Amino acid sequence: MKNKHTANPKRSGRWLQRGVRHTAKTGAELIAAERTRQIKREKFTAEHDDQHTSSELLQAAICYAENGSDFCLGADGVTWPWAATDWKPTGKIENLVKAGALIAAEIDRLQRAASVPNDRADLPPR
Repeated sequence: MKNKHTANPKRSGRWLQRGVRHTAKTGAELIAAERTRQIKREKFTAEHDDQHTSSELLQAAICYAENGSDFCLGADGVTWPWAATDWKPTGKIENLVKAGALIAAEIDRLQRAASVPNDRADLPPR
């Protein structure tokens, strides 16, 4: 049976190839798995994320949460923070999972930044 949430089978086929049905895991489990994938496969480690001090992770999460609307590529406020070639929207659930993982990465980054005393302007107040 085809997954009605899969926009691009070539991109989001990995969700199906791994035998993971959208209902097999909770949203939190899918997000945790995606964050692990981002770290291990894409090498988006804490050190990498710590370089994004201008809310880029949050901006990317918003774009994916908006489900791939064109506004993320340059119009209406929030824009995709990186190269257009890095913009990889898929299906609704997959996009929300990516958004959740990016939000988790931004939370972790902010917590790390708050625990390191210095006078950088991007640190949240204690």
